[in-house]
Amino acid sequence: MRLLLMRARRHSPKGQCPPRNVDHAQSGVAQMAQSASDQDPLRRTASTQLPEVVQVAERVVGKPAVTWERPQCGLTAAHRYAIRFADGSAVFVKGAADDQTAEYLRVEHATLKTVGGTFGPAIVSWLPGERPILITEHLPDYWPADADQTTRWRAGDVGAVHSALTELRTVTPPADMPLAWWPDPTWHQLVDDPALIDAGLCTPEWLERHGGLLVETDERAQSRTDCVVHGDVRSDNLCILPDGRARLVDWSMSGAGHRWQDLIMFLPTVRLEGGPDPATVFQGEVETVTRLAGPTVHRAMHFSDGPEWLGRVLRKLAVINLDWIAALLALDPPTTGQRAPLS
Repeated sequence: MRLLLMRARRHSPKGQCPPRNVDHAQSGVAQMAQSASDQDPLRRTASTQLPEVVQVAERVVGKPAVTWERPQCGLTAAHRYAIRFADGSAVFVKGAADDQTAEYLRVEHATLKTVGGTFGPAIVSWLPGERPILITEHLPDYWPADADQTTRWRAGDVGAVHSALTELRTVTPPADMPLAWWPDPTWHQLVDDPALIDAGLCTPEWLERHGGLLVETDERAQSRTDCVVHGDVRSDNLCILPDGRARLVDWSMSGAGHRWQDLIMFLPTVRLEGGPDPATVFQGEVETVTRLAGPTVHRAMHFSDGPEWLGRVLRKLAVINLDWIAALLALDPPTTGQRAPLS
């Protein structure tokens, strides 16, 4: 999950997403995104002081802004606004606020040069420098994770995301594309940590029987760099176009990576918010599933520095991942039924 954590996802995956009519306070996905802003669009008056990145966008596009809205998404300090102009056109501008967000923007720009306009928003302008600014097309279409903190997947929406990820796996990354996040093996540490049992994620007997297999499976996973990876596919990082295609936004964790990485990180969040069991959707690459699940399980075991709802979300994701791994390896369930329901 990408919580107050963005690249802390470098240490714990999150690609989280959902199905329809799911309350975000329950699922946690949009609750994380909700921290960005609750403000209404600001409208220009004679005395209005425009944010600096809005002024830059005006100069680049050559039109005066009429309204600018900080969207209900994004968990970094980056300056971001959806800007609408008098002629009805619109752009989305994102400006770096510090060294970290500057690097995120460079990564996003590098990837959008390859996938923008097809899998992500098209680039309108790129202003490099110590604090770069990225201007892209604005995507005003259907967003499953909307501003009212409710995720609504319509019939066909999740399928559209699957189709987009299938097509994205065919895109060969350019040689200079940054590498996507890929975790080191973690299960050799997890199985020796009492917190795995203390957190209620498995029984001591289950861990005794299968801990060694989890470690072996994790260590067999192989990183790959043959595909473009978004790195954070979830409901508030995508929209559905009028023609039914899905378009992904926020490519700051993207890069060249494993062809199944996005799907494997996406499916647990769909399950979290009412979707199908990941094991019924994807039955392959158990080594990759195990490797990518490790950081999520670790965070759930040791969560102590955030709100209670976030701890619940992390634990539910860990449960989903452990059950998925057990199903793929044909193991008995990790617990004997004492878990709280996922909903």
